[in-house]
Amino acid sequence: MKYFYLIFITLIVCSCHNDDDRFNDNVITLETQNESQESITSVLANGESLIVLRASISAEAEDNIQTIEFNKSAGDFLGIAGATASRPIDANGVATVTVRIPNRVDPLFFNAKVTAKSKTYIAESNIVTHRAYADNIIVEPSAVVITQASSVTLNTFLTRNEGVVSEGTSADFKAFRTILDQEVEVGRFTGLNNATTDQYGNMTVTFHTDTGDFDLSTPVFIKVSALDDLSNSITKTITIQVN
Repeated sequence: MKYFYLIFITLIVCSCHNDDDRFNDNVITLETQNESQESITSVLANGESLIVLRASISAEAEDNIQTIEFNKSAGDFLGIAGATASRPIDANGVATVTVRIPNRVDPLFFNAKVTAKSKTYIAESNIVTHRAYADNIIVEPSAVVITQASSVTLNTFLTRNEGVVSEGTSADFKAFRTILDQEVEVGRFTGLNNATTDQYGNMTVTFHTDTGDFDLSTPVFIKVSALDDLSNSITKTITIQVN
């Protein structure tokens, strides 16, 4: 009896060993690529960048695996709604899906998943996003002529030539008048602590003229500054008349 028990245990161990060899951690792999099929680890968060998730099935995998399920932490599958996309594998055991990167500066996480013989195998990948800075600044004041002890709202847009500015991009605001070719700061701003862009590249601050340091004979200049992708400063200056 003991002899048959040992044979039974041996058969179970051998069976598990063979199963592990066939379904190992390399059943599926996942690579993040650009549109030129080059492997990448980072991408610009401008709301329009595209990456390709390329999943490959090992030759050791089951022949009846037909599709691969892709999942993402953020972004949009191109042409596919939802957080999950199922794609067919080709003759080489490869499936791909394209993801549009959002304009938020957060790491992105992806996985590719297959199921065979009631077992699920997952390959994971992640990518770092870099901030997309502005190419242009647009400032839209609620008024261009105001009285003393009043205020003007400054709707400010940071825009790009390609895509949109990353959410949370900051800008600096300065109000001044010119005296003997020197910039003398006047007034005050509120909302500067929250002077970062929303998902559309917009931010709003308010300029107040209640500080008593205005010369009504000279205009007030409001200058907005931000950085571009090369860390160069870009500016936009508007004029406000205080009466």
